Amino acid sequence: TRIKTLKEFKGLIQPFLEKRFIDLDDDQKNNRNELQVALEKVTDWNIENIVNVLKEFAKAHNISFKEYYRMVFGDKAGLPLADAFFIIGKDETLELVRY
Repeated sequence: TRIKTLKEFKGLIQPFLEKRFIDLDDDQKNNRNELQVALEKVTDWNIENIVNVLKEFAKAHNISFKEYYRMVFGDKAGLPLADAFFIIGKDETLELVRY
């Protein structure tokens, strides 16, 4: 996602700074909790390993990256997940993903 003005920046990073309640169905809640467990297992926290976990998880649970955004942030799209997760770090990512 590219921004055209700095005003758009806050909207893109806000979901990573503030955890908000997202109304999810039971499958989405389970997927989100299982995603947290999968990410906890990453020992070398780098973009490549995060991407691999996200891809494997998406394939195993038949979900798209848009669904990741919906489950975690309530939005359809935003900053690249793996990059953002790497930048905020493992502990913050796990807290963000925890439902």
